[in-house]
Amino acid sequence: MRYADCAAADRRLLAAMRDCGGRPGVAGAARALSHAGEHGALWLAAGLAGAAADRRRRSRWLRATALIGTAHLASLCLKWTVRRARPSPVRVSVPDHQDVPASGTVSHGVPRGLGGAGGRAPETVRQSPGRSSASAPPGGSGAARPPGAALGPLVRTAGPYSFPSSHATSAAAAAVVFGGLLPAAEPAVVVLAAAMCVSRLVVGVHYPSDVAAGAALGGLAARLGSRWTGGRGRGRTGGRGRGRAE
Repeated sequence: MRYADCAAADRRLLAAMRDCGGRPGVAGAARALSHAGEHGALWLAAGLAGAAADRRRRSRWLRATALIGTAHLASLCLKWTVRRARPSPVRVSVPDHQDVPASGTVSHGVPRGLGGAGGRAPETVRQSPGRSSASAPPGGSGAARPPGAALGPLVRTAGPYSFPSSHATSAAAAAVVFGGLLPAAEPAVVVLAAAMCVSRLVVGVHYPSDVAAGAALGGLAARLGSRWTGGRGRGRTGGRGRGRAE
């Protein structure tokens, strides 16, 4: 498959997910998850809470938290190396041949032009002649949209670049390390992490490939650091005895 085809598929999937943000309940949940995951805050707070509550394994919780933070920092370094611009407003409910960004330019199949300095989220862009975008609700949620409407992001961003998704990186890392520490809670953690990854598509600030790359990076970092954190590899054999000593 050619790069242009992959980029077009990336945009089509983003448009489909961003269209889901037109439902008030979905938009609100996606915003909440995106805000909670900013800078890995939710996962770092959970790790520190675990360290405070589980004194017997405090050092393991602290190492797990440090590993999540390290994975997040690695994603930021990669993001500023690749410098892929965040998505431009995407068209929804239009034929495939019209599925292109409504504003900005496209360079090698990657829409550019959003998420500049300050990461300010623009108002919804309407394509209907003679209709002002000021009449539309912020982000375009909760209102009927004309065919071909272009939707901007639902949240502001901390930076202008999108690849990889740092939210996805920290979420995937947390799912692995916390799952090793709390096997009984692993399904719930995985579901929450997946929901956070999907939220970045619904709010329109990442391409699917950004999220996939971020999740892969976070999962890899957590697996590589599992021995240091005393995760799943030790938790079911020698981990308990070690936990008493710690």
